[in-house]
Amino acid sequence: MAIFFNSRASNRSYRHPPHSSLIQTKLDLRLPISSSPSHIFFHLCHTQSRASTSMSLELQFPSSIFPNFKHESAHGELIDCVSLVMDVATRLWSCTSKHSSYIIDLEENLCSLRKEVEELKNVGEDVKRRVEDAGKHHLKGRNEVNGWLNSLKVLEKEVNQILEKGPFDVIVDGLPSAPVDEKPVEKTVGLDLMFAEVWKWLADEKVGIIGLYGMGGVEKTTLLKKINNEFLETKLGFDVLIWVVVEKLANIETIVYGSGLILLNWGFLIPMVKTNLSKLIFTTRSEDVCHVVEPHKHVKVECFAPDEALSLFWMKVGEDTFNSHPEIPTLAIEIVKQCKGLPLALVTIGRAMVDKKTPQRWDRAAQVLKTYPSTFSGMEDHVFAILAFNYDCLSNDTIKSYFLYCAMFPSDYEILEDKLIELWIGEGLLISSYDIQKAQNQGYDIIESLKVTCLLESAESEKQVKMHDMIHDMALWLTTKIEEKKKKVVMKE
Repeated sequence: MAIFFNSRASNRSYRHPPHSSLIQTKLDLRLPISSSPSHIFFHLCHTQSRASTSMSLELQFPSSIFPNFKHESAHGELIDCVSLVMDVATRLWSCTSKHSSYIIDLEENLCSLRKEVEELKNVGEDVKRRVEDAGKHHLKGRNEVNGWLNSLKVLEKEVNQILEKGPFDVIVDGLPSAPVDEKPVEKTVGLDLMFAEVWKWLADEKVGIIGLYGMGGVEKTTLLKKINNEFLETKLGFDVLIWVVVEKLANIETIVYGSGLILLNWGFLIPMVKTNLSKLIFTTRSEDVCHVVEPHKHVKVECFAPDEALSLFWMKVGEDTFNSHPEIPTLAIEIVKQCKGLPLALVTIGRAMVDKKTPQRWDRAAQVLKTYPSTFSGMEDHVFAILAFNYDCLSNDTIKSYFLYCAMFPSDYEILEDKLIELWIGEGLLISSYDIQKAQNQGYDIIESLKVTCLLESAESEKQVKMHDMIHDMALWLTTKIEEKKKKVVMKE
């Protein structure tokens, strides 16, 4: 940094050579010599924040400041002395202006500060000595100089206090966590009414625990995410929101003190929940969990209605594809019907059809979904594998065999419970010491177990059950997998 000092009385300019370690910039700064060091530092830093990369530093003062300095040589000596002061000041400015290095280079900056203050102290001693020498020639320095020397003492004291406090073992603290972490969620369709109902329960002081249950893929987790994100705007008086995901079978005991909302996303659990001024919303695929937790309010999250299902499918496929041929919308309706309103299937199939812009490809897709749905893109990994979680959580292989037996009926077929139990008995699946009544009671218990896990559904008649189309396809897929596994075992033997 090149520093220029201009004296109007002598019309002389004195240039102090730039220091190699300093940033080559120029700054135009005009301050009276009466400015204290802290005043100079403030202006240096403040001006630097709005300066360009090219900056010149200029200090101008009239000769009237030192009226008793009649000799040009003495005047020049004082200016040279002040130039040294400004050199040290600019070095301090160079050190303190780099705000980004405060924390990273804290120890190094403290060492630099100590060194530069020591240099400034030495310059102050030189100024003081020159003033004393001037007194021997019957010259008297101005009060501004004595004031500057006094300010230097104050500055030295302040810097020493700063140096005594550092360096620090811990220099940063983590920022407090946000009360709510936003969850990524795509635009939804068909959840507004359910969301409004749950939100109304949250605002009800009498409702502490809310249960949401339903088969896999009906967007229970998406609904929970919408509730989570709504708290970014409206907190309903809660201090904090806690999101918990449980992926395995477990016993959970949760105790919450204070005011908070817990969003618990789990599968099949035997939970014990104690709350104090807090609320709990949980999702599960099992209605049994709702009975065990004893929520104040619980609701089954159903599949979408036909119009909502078509809207979701349309949104995932995109208007460009739908409008690419007049026959595609009609074929799309047929595909949507096969999904039976299951959002997971609608999203998976919709994404797979984005680039299908001819009626032939849409017709082919509809035929595959009818005959071999597991071979359709994404169905095995993203739909059946998720739906099969309910099957995997059944208590034993015997109950699993009862479920797979139901897949022998056509999809969405309404089955008489008594007829189904008779078939189980006839197949030898239900054997209880030849006690028919006992076997029938056992059959009713099994049907109820399959219903609460959302693998079977109640039909229009209370005495009939049915299987959702996608659950039916998943069951056939599982049966094929089991048979393939058996063949592999036989071949190995």
